[in-house]
Amino acid sequence: MKTSKPLTSSYIEGLRPKKDQARWVDYSDGGCRGLTLRVSPRGEKAWYFRALVSGKRRSSKIGGYPEVSLALARKRAEELRSAAADGITGEALETRKIAQTRTVDTAYTEYIEAKNAELADRTIKEKRRLYDLHISTVIGSKVIGRVSKADVAQVVDTVRRKGLVVQSNRILSEVRAFLNWCADRDYLETVPQVRGLKAKEQPRERTLTDAELGALWNASHDLGRVGGAYIRTLILLGQRRDEVRLMTWDEIDLDQALWTIPKERYKTKRDHIVPLSASAVELLCGISNQRQGFVFKGRELDKPFNGTRGVIDSVRRRLGKTHDYTLHDIRRTFRTWLSRAGVDEVTAERCLGHEPQGIIPVYDRYDRLKERQDAFTRWSAHILDLAEATQQALDAA
Repeated sequence: MKTSKPLTSSYIEGLRPKKDQARWVDYSDGGCRGLTLRVSPRGEKAWYFRALVSGKRRSSKIGGYPEVSLALARKRAEELRSAAADGITGEALETRKIAQTRTVDTAYTEYIEAKNAELADRTIKEKRRLYDLHISTVIGSKVIGRVSKADVAQVVDTVRRKGLVVQSNRILSEVRAFLNWCADRDYLETVPQVRGLKAKEQPRERTLTDAELGALWNASHDLGRVGGAYIRTLILLGQRRDEVRLMTWDEIDLDQALWTIPKERYKTKRDHIVPLSASAVELLCGISNQRQGFVFKGRELDKPFNGTRGVIDSVRRRLGKTHDYTLHDIRRTFRTWLSRAGVDEVTAERCLGHEPQGIIPVYDRYDRLKERQDAFTRWSAHILDLAEATQQALDAA
């Protein structure tokens, strides 16, 4: 330290690096304890503040001179000294200041960017979708540091009033994960803990009857080329709706009759191979002669089909309100039929892409591809028989 006298603006203006100076030189301000002006060998000047924070010596950069004047540097140093007495570092104090103007929308964008590296693209898209629909519309413009218990409750209650009970629990989990992330970065001091918000969920047990399956298959031919093919592919393959919706031609091997869902967009983070029955191959080949990009194309050809809600609504209008199933219920129906048809447990689970649990996968490395091919072939034959029987019953009536 070169001086302990109070610094003056004229003295600071006159400071120049020495000819042989190789490092930054510190000049302490006797007029403000802990405040230091550092001068580089090239003549750059910067303010720093040093203090003990929770027993550890910390140094915080205030800013460069002359952008930060002597008077402003002393003012900020006093703020940092007060924060240090409360155990708050300069970085944490600066973060809290920013948080006083940062909105929930802005903070959530930072949160999603931070999660991009560790979560799958489909998970990121789903989180963003839930946020845009149910969280941003309620508290998006609110300052993140002022989010309260009432705000969290309002978000969840708003979703629940729409009749989305299960969805409200997903929203609550997302809000908590986001706010915990914000708290870790000092965007807010504490995460609001609201008890009693989580609703009790009743797992769905709905499966389609044989008559409903046949009627759905037949009705799908009137749902448009892409929408109808999408429904029939869901039925034949029994996979999750988004896995089918985002299917691309480069994932399909028509010669081997296999569809490989890449690990980058699969739930287990492993490639999932789905055998294609002859009916499935014929169906896929009939969708388009241009076999590139998405199999089920949207109105914009470079984007996937996005009319799943409209498709199921059309089904209910055509077949009646008794067809109250969801698209995911088709997958449950497929799995139930596999058991009914005598397919062994491991093969049936592999058909759905579920990984064996416990010690089994350590020793049993057989992929049961042949057995799965047989299961999908039998299932396809069953569906076509149901469709024919349903149509015959309808014609007879």
